[in-house]
Amino acid sequence: CNQNVRRSALLQHRQACSFRPVRCAHCDKAIQSKDMENHLESNCKRVPVPCPEGCGAEIPRRDMDAHREACGLEDRAGGLLVAPVPTELSEGAPPHASALPTSSGTATKPIAEEMEAEVEANAVAPALLQAQKELEARTGAAAQAMAEAEAETEAEAESKAMAETYAAAAAEAEAAVAAQA
Repeated sequence: CNQNVRRSALLQHRQACSFRPVRCAHCDKAIQSKDMENHLESNCKRVPVPCPEGCGAEIPRRDMDAHREACGLEDRAGGLLVAPVPTELSEGAPPHASALPTSSGTATKPIAEEMEAEVEANAVAPALLQAQKELEARTGAAAQAMAEAEAETEAEAESKAMAETYAAAAAEAEAAVAAQA
């Protein structure tokens, strides 16, 4: 920034200046402090955002398109969440068409076996979805913790560099005062 600040207030100004660079906790980019809110709301590709389909997962913005394809819920009719229509129904075939008798008079697959398989798959699906959500949450939390640790390390290094700069400036000032005396 172009603000004139007394040397004695410089450290405080650097810590509060809206033009100071700060690291995004999600993507680790250096962003001016004044722009961080906009960065998180609109630009950061790694910030977690809630699934717009309503499944409850929070996904990094850059991965949302892939998540929406895999999510399995579609937003229709003003917020009504609907699972995709099975292929056999969407193509006009009646459900369980594979279980109908063939020309030889035998069923290609017994209805009972097909229904049991569907029941088993439906019983496992919620547990798998919950496990996926938990894994995504843990992964996001771990990534955020790593980014915070990196930001802290960088802030410590920056503070040390500033302290060394101020110490050198103080030594120069003392030398100048001593030379004048």
